[in-house]
Amino acid sequence: MLGGGQNPLPGGKMIELQSVTKIYKMGDIELRALNNVSLTIAAGDLVAIMGASGSGKSTMMNILGCLDIPTEGVYRLDGVDVGDLKDNALAEIRNRKIGFVFQSFNLIPRTSAMQNVELPLVYNGVRRRRAKAQAALERVGLGSRMGHVPSELSGGQKQRVAIAQSLAMSPRILLMDEPFSGLDPQSREVLQLLLLDIQKRTGITIFFVTHDLEEAVFLGTRILVFSQEEGQEGAALVHEERIPRFDSRRAKETPEFNAIVHLLRDKGFKPNQCAEIRQLEKKLQ
Repeated sequence: MLGGGQNPLPGGKMIELQSVTKIYKMGDIELRALNNVSLTIAAGDLVAIMGASGSGKSTMMNILGCLDIPTEGVYRLDGVDVGDLKDNALAEIRNRKIGFVFQSFNLIPRTSAMQNVELPLVYNGVRRRRAKAQAALERVGLGSRMGHVPSELSGGQKQRVAIAQSLAMSPRILLMDEPFSGLDPQSREVLQLLLLDIQKRTGITIFFVTHDLEEAVFLGTRILVFSQEEGQEGAALVHEERIPRFDSRRAKETPEFNAIVHLLRDKGFKPNQCAEIRQLEKKLQ
């Protein structure tokens, strides 16, 4: 099964951050990129990360992906304290538990979709590589395009290959950095629905960065907003909102969906809006 096989039960803790701070040092200068972030994410959550440039989103994704570790605080991934691990152990976690999908696809140009998806399996010495790669490509709807090289695929199809490549290793979490922002509206909507289907079938925990509020509301079960306020030292998590689960194209046409988008867009993310969103959620049940 794609997406993690033995996932913890829905609602179990997958991510725990306790007072996480990241400070970069350049000579005598210290840059506080992330300040005192505390957060718990359940297994199976689909988390949208929003914020302006320089708000700490990339730093947050690097820490979540074990590409960097906190300067202060604790980060537990699937119960493991990441800050205590050496480089080799961090690399092992990245290879076995985390999938990455980027806006730019990162595919090898003159290599087929099948071979691109097989690459991480080869590097990690996984057996039955061809069968796993085929299953991943079929899961994203590219069963008939396995032999095509990237230049023979559309932008949406290339991103499907990139998603399949990440799913092939059966990660526990998937980190996506603006994965659909470079696509046309039709391809973007198709891949949004594909992502919801993958999450529903596998139970994988997904984080995705987006600047599109409608996309965040449609896909996310949680929205995290990062910002560096005036006079604040370092970027911080300034708002967290739980969002009702939408799982079909028609959801975007419902009054409740549009009401939530307008509420957040017009009034901004404020704590007193939670009650209003919960009332809208009850109407969807």
